[in-house]
Amino acid sequence: MVTAPQPVAGCHGAFPPNAPRVPGSGAPGAVAPNSIRVTGGRPGEFFSSGDPAFHRFDGAARVLPYRSALRVQGFTCTIDEHSGVTCENAGHGFTVSDNAFRLW
Repeated sequence: MVTAPQPVAGCHGAFPPNAPRVPGSGAPGAVAPNSIRVTGGRPGEFFSSGDPAFHRFDGAARVLPYRSALRVQGFTCTIDEHSGVTCENAGHGFTVSDNAFRLW
């Protein structure tokens, strides 16, 4: 989660092979996504990030235990060992694992 004037929740990682291709970040044409996010008032979406958007540079991030929730600025993210990561805000969100996804 990024707490900023425009908060966002998301992650980087290996995504399902059927994830939609997205505009490249600095690359021509459509590419496989390397990130997923949800922002206030918009459905979850895959995207290509040239720089890490969801990475702590000031130290190690704490691991969110399975079946627990992290709530910040109206966003809620959970992790399930079967369905993967779910983040949502204001009726929009995503669930993603390395083999399945759902955007709403």
